[in-house]
Amino acid sequence: MLSTTSVLSTYTTFAASSMLVQSVLNEVQAMTKQLIPQQLHDKILSKMGGLLGNFSSQMILVIDETNGLSFNEMFKVSEIYLRLKISPSVERLKVSKAPGEKDLCVSINQGEKIVDTFEGVQLTWQMICIETQKTSTDYEGGFETNMVERRSIELCFDKKYRKMVLSSYLPYVLERSKAMKEENKVVKLNSCYGAWDSINLNHPSTFDTLAMDPTLKKDVIDDLDRILIAAAIFRTDKLEDTTIVTVSCGDEKIIIFTTDHKDRLDPALLRPGRMDMHIHMSYCTPYGFKILASNYLGINNHSMFAEIEKLVTEVEVTPAEIAEELMKSDEADIALGGLIKFLHKKKTEHAKANAEEEKEVSEQAIESPGNKGAENKVRENKGKKQKMREFKNM
Repeated sequence: MLSTTSVLSTYTTFAASSMLVQSVLNEVQAMTKQLIPQQLHDKILSKMGGLLGNFSSQMILVIDETNGLSFNEMFKVSEIYLRLKISPSVERLKVSKAPGEKDLCVSINQGEKIVDTFEGVQLTWQMICIETQKTSTDYEGGFETNMVERRSIELCFDKKYRKMVLSSYLPYVLERSKAMKEENKVVKLNSCYGAWDSINLNHPSTFDTLAMDPTLKKDVIDDLDRILIAAAIFRTDKLEDTTIVTVSCGDEKIIIFTTDHKDRLDPALLRPGRMDMHIHMSYCTPYGFKILASNYLGINNHSMFAEIEKLVTEVEVTPAEIAEELMKSDEADIALGGLIKFLHKKKTEHAKANAEEEKEVSEQAIESPGNKGAENKVRENKGKKQKMREFKNM
């Protein structure tokens, strides 16, 4: 067993030897700096590092933020992908929010590492930020020096998986990032009044809340499902009595015409084959009323539903008119009661208008027996008057 004196003696000898080696290294380093220029010194160390690196089994792919004067798309793609892979062990994160967006954007900070696994292979991502000095000329012809941050992302993996990473993993990252971008995409409504402008389209209405015949609704959804919409840009124009909505999808376009006066359109537009689908937005139906009641009052059943559904089948009333009545109160009893009064009033007005029409037809028949043209003209005038009454009540 070693004595305390022997242990202390050995420790003292080791410490003295370490100090001697350290002092010798310091002297050699000082002499090297004096004899070898700094640039040559750095170059030698760089070559030695590269030589030693050749024996490493790891490969590093560097993804710079910029590629010359343009942005590197792969950098942004990698940034989006890494948001999925943030683990609880990460200590520092960056949080940001763009104007007009609802969700926060969380990304990794400088120096943080993210470990990912693909087909059983472990890959390590790391965010690198380096500040460098950039000298530029100001507007007075002088020189100014600014600190510029250069960002890059490094992907480290075993060399033997290089082919797999380039041919499979990185394309997978591209596809996954594209899917994430589509999920978080903000649909914008674009318009041009002298200059193009856009706003975020945050409308709560969906096909589930649309007061439309269920069979027709399914046909429309099936037709739209056949179209792969990558990036939609909406534009609305006015052409006489027609509203035109253009949906651009890359090289493809969907054009939607809406009109309240189909009889005024050029017959060439209505020929078979000119339009893929004709959708008649009819008057409200009992099914449409239930959808509207669910949307505006949050109810799916009520004691007044039976009477309202009966009146809806007897009266020509639009979904917009019913929605207007339902919005007058948050209380279901009050809103539905007001709607019943509105429908009874509309029914009375309709019956009165029909009575007037029959009276005019009868008078015309007495004055001109057998004159079908005169009778048709009376009915046509009655239809125009009915449209004018509806327009005034809007």
